[in-house]
Parts: sequence; C-alpha cells; structure tokens
Amino acid sequence: MPLVSTVDPIAEKFGAFWANKTDPQSRGRGPAFCRAVAQELRLLCGERKPVRVLEIGCGDGRLFDFLRFPAASYRGVDFGPLMLAAFHRNHPEIDLVEAEGSSFADGRIYDLIFAHDVISHFSLAMLDRFFRNARQMIHPDSLIILASVPWRALRNLYDSGVWRNGGKISATNWAKSKLRRLVGRELTGRWFTTSEISRIAARNGLRAQFHGSITHPYRFHAVLTASRNSSV
Repeated sequence: MPLVSTVDPIAEKFGAFWANKTDPQSRGRGPAFCRAVAQELRLLCGERKPVRVLEIGCGDGRLFDFLRFPAASYRGVDFGPLMLAAFHRNHPEIDLVEAEGSSFADGRIYDLIFAHDVISHFSLAMLDRFFRNARQMIHPDSLIILASVPWRALRNLYDSGVWRNGGKISATNWAKSKLRRLVGRELTGRWFTTSEISRIAARNGLRAQFHGSITHPYRFHAVLTASRNSSV
C-alpha cells in the first residue's frame, strides 16, 4: 500500500525526517533493554491476550519478538520505508503497510491497537484523527495503548538533565534543550498532558487510564477503551 498523503504540516515534517532513516533512534538499545520495555508494555494489557494486533509506528520491528504478538494476525504500519524494509528482512511473513499512522484505517477489527513512542510526532489534530479512525477498528473489549508519551508536567526536569547525563542537573542542559525546541530540532516531539489525551479521547467515544513509565520515567502510558455509552 502506498504512503498515505496528508496536508498536516507536522505529518509532513516527520514524514520527511523518517523517510531515509534506517534506525528508530530510541535512547535504549540492545536485547536487555528491549526485553525490559516489552515486559512493561505487556503489563498494560493486563489479563488480555490480544490476537489481532495493529501496531502504528512499528519501525524496524526491534520490539516485535519481545512483545510476542501473534505473527499471523499482526499488522505493522510505519511511514519509514527503510525501517519497514529492515523489519521485512527479519520477518518476511509479517503483514507490513507503509502509511502515515494518524490517517490509517483499513476496515478491520483489532483486539489491540498499539503505538509505542509515536504520538509525540502527532499534532492535536492528528491525535483526534487517530482516535476517530481507531474507534472504528475496535470491538467493546479492545484496547488502544499509547505507550511512552512524553509527559509535559516533567518536561522541565527532563530539560535540566535529571534523566540524562548521569542525573546531573544543569542550567546548561536546560538552556540547550530549550534552544533545540525553539529551532525545531528536538527529537522527543510534542509533550502531552493527560488531560489533553482524555479530552480528545472522550470526544471520540473513548475513555483513558494513565500509568507512569518505569523504563522512561519522564513518560506515561495511556490505555484506552470504548466508553460504556459508545456504540462500538
């Protein structure tokens, strides 16, 4: 499937950025880190064992083996063609789609719609579109998990270096982070509040619960389900 076009300037910006990248540029690397992240993320599913899984922003698939999603009923979506190619080389049996995540809808019904470290690249309009599309692809017991969302309440602490550079708080670190943000060179992307996500979710017939991240303490996870009065 070809890349889905969009006029959203944020989508265009990040689409251009990731077009030639072969690596998701996550801070943690290696099997031990991926295993720890996957273990944390599996806890968000609770007792559920999702079979039909849609992952938005699957990248090069480095978390796939650790998350243990069923390969036969998994679909991965990303708009980084080189990363998708790497994923395909390791897992040629996997269903992969090159598309922009907030606009993606395929008419299928999933037990889990999952996005790890993705919505920080969304504008609020893109998040609204994503929730609207996702709501049409779930059943009453499905989960939508937005994992590792940068937490705006902790942004100043992050800027000061609490979770970087050995935990040394520094006015220089803070100033550099602010400057990178001003000139649009911050890879972290948008920092969200939980109220923003709750409000946009509710507008689309979803309710949200939030959990702090263990592996990334300046981030949170949002677990969404269909509202009880929703027609899903």
